[in-house]
Amino acid sequence: MIMDCVLDLNAVRKYSAHLMQFIQDEESPNKTSCFDSLFPCAMSLEDYMIRVSSYMDITHGCFVVAVYYLDSVCKTMDMMVTKKNMHRLFLTSIMISRKILEDDVYKNGDVAAVGGVSLQEMNTLEMKMLKALDYKLQVSDVSLHQYCCLMGIPLA
Repeated sequence: MIMDCVLDLNAVRKYSAHLMQFIQDEESPNKTSCFDSLFPCAMSLEDYMIRVSSYMDITHGCFVVAVYYLDSVCKTMDMMVTKKNMHRLFLTSIMISRKILEDDVYKNGDVAAVGGVSLQEMNTLEMKMLKALDYKLQVSDVSLHQYCCLMGIPLA
């Protein structure tokens, strides 16, 4: 089943292009979140995703669930995905989805090092995302199917 397969470079590129559609060029001047950095990351989202996926085994299933979490957090916190927060949102949602779906998980410090944030910041981002998700990490079959279709991932 494709959902259990580790992402290859072509899949990472395809998914990064999909995520780029969510990014807003304009930011709300008075609205910031803990996921915002002071400046946009110099690394493109695609390169960042390639970096993260080269160090962490990310399956198609983990990626779909991560996008679901990312989207849910943005709706809950009433925020947009921007060039200042997309990297932290991606890293945090991937880390959490991997902890939920995989038996072999990485320590927060290792994920932080790969993602270019401090351990303290990684822990804070994880807690903020979990609270925004109200600790509800199970994704319904309907939502999973919806996000797979949205991203062009076959379920069988």
